[in-house]
Amino acid sequence: YEMSIARPQQEGNLFYASGIRNHSVMFELSDDEPAVNELWRGEPKQSVYSANSTPLIHRGVIYGTDCNEGSLMAVDTKTGERLWTSFLPTRPEETRRLSHGTAFITRLGDSDDFLLMSEIGDLIRAKLTKDGYSETWRFHVLEPTGEAFGRDVVWSHPAYANGMAFVRNDSELVAVKIVE
Repeated sequence: YEMSIARPQQEGNLFYASGIRNHSVMFELSDDEPAVNELWRGEPKQSVYSANSTPLIHRGVIYGTDCNEGSLMAVDTKTGERLWTSFLPTRPEETRRLSHGTAFITRLGDSDDFLLMSEIGDLIRAKLTKDGYSETWRFHVLEPTGEAFGRDVVWSHPAYANGMAFVRNDSELVAVKIVE
């Protein structure tokens, strides 16, 4: 499809890049010289293939929504092994494959707390760890007005500033105060 939407991510000397379908790679960057070592490439049922939203690396785990499966998943940075998957942040009613299920992920500080904007218009605060996904709260912000793969979606990344979330669909822009 000749597109690259998800930004590459770095944690320490690890550098991860992902793309649509079945493309992902983890590199180890050298501290001493300009050199790169490929640690692994995504294989079937391994890694996360993010197309619409950028995955994040935190404490040795990649968190991202997979364009093939449609769920949020956690992946070990050292091996590419999938640690867990969940449809709760993309489409809570789903339990099976969902093409390009999307949630936009933002980490809050250096904690395990994240904000996720689901494709159905829900703003979610959740804890993400190597052991699983746990929602703190969920708030429906706006209705999905776009269409993708036969379903209504919100596929625009939210913006955050001064304790506010700014979320838009194709019809409106909504500001929501985020309360701890």
